[in-house]
Amino acid sequence: MDGLISIIMPVYNAEKYLPNTIESLLNQTYHNLELILVDDGSTDKSGRICDEYANKDKRVTVIHKENSGVSSARNAGMNIMQGEYLYFIDSDDELHSDALQNFVYTFSQYDTDVIIFGWNVIDITKGTKKRSVSPGKSGIADKNHIMDEIICYDEQGGGGYPWNKIWRVRNKKDIPRFRLDLFAYEDKLWVLEMLCCYSKIWLEGKEYYNYFVRNTSLSHKKYTADTWRSVLLAHYRICEIVRDLDENLCRHSDLKYQTAVSNALFYGVIHSDKELIKELKGNTLIRLKWNQSDYVSYIKNKFIRIWKHFSTDMMEGKL
Repeated sequence: MDGLISIIMPVYNAEKYLPNTIESLLNQTYHNLELILVDDGSTDKSGRICDEYANKDKRVTVIHKENSGVSSARNAGMNIMQGEYLYFIDSDDELHSDALQNFVYTFSQYDTDVIIFGWNVIDITKGTKKRSVSPGKSGIADKNHIMDEIICYDEQGGGGYPWNKIWRVRNKKDIPRFRLDLFAYEDKLWVLEMLCCYSKIWLEGKEYYNYFVRNTSLSHKKYTADTWRSVLLAHYRICEIVRDLDENLCRHSDLKYQTAVSNALFYGVIHSDKELIKELKGNTLIRLKWNQSDYVSYIKNKFIRIWKHFSTDMMEGKL
């Protein structure tokens, strides 16, 4: 029960929060870990902070690289990892001190492949408002059910987040890499690709992770046309990887893809983005086979909601 845990942390201009996150890992009750800090071209003191911790603790390894994004940083960490378990963490969050000890015990007792655990959302922008999220009741979970929830929802089934999952490494070469051509929904795609490689999933209902919502959070920035392109490509890849797994997974992934196409199309119309509309028109809408009545119903309801929104704004003099 003393397997090495590889923890990979992409770091970019996080000097304000970085020490707290690192301390939450080095002060774990479980000590057999390697912490790989990937400085992705930070322009603040983050790189120096990483080096200081590496000089103080032999468990810390630092990679300094040119800025290429979080996916590239995670891949760089995976390239040198040595552990029997793999875990990712964001540079501005924190892991509870007994988390790794409990995870290794669960791996040992239940011979599971992955543990999906709960987290706390702490919204700094709203005066440290806190809410807890659980992936479900603790115990072995059905793989297809979990994948379906991750495809269909943001938080159910543990969501498509790397930071609330720890994986047993059966064969390092089999671990997929994060796609470098995506910068939105790349996490969800990677999580689903990983789940395709494993069979035994353990849900841990307890919250072991503190996720902080800040004004600088990437997931809370406004969408652009390029964001929608990344979202569409990620959803399309998800459709491909689940195509032969399960009928419901296939249908629901297709539905989510078509929904993303619709939302991207609305974005293009509202922002008069003719290039995006041209890419979508007659191309992505016919790629997949699914129940067209569901799509027609969705479009109808979408138009009704948008019309009500604009009607209300016009009546209130906002337009």
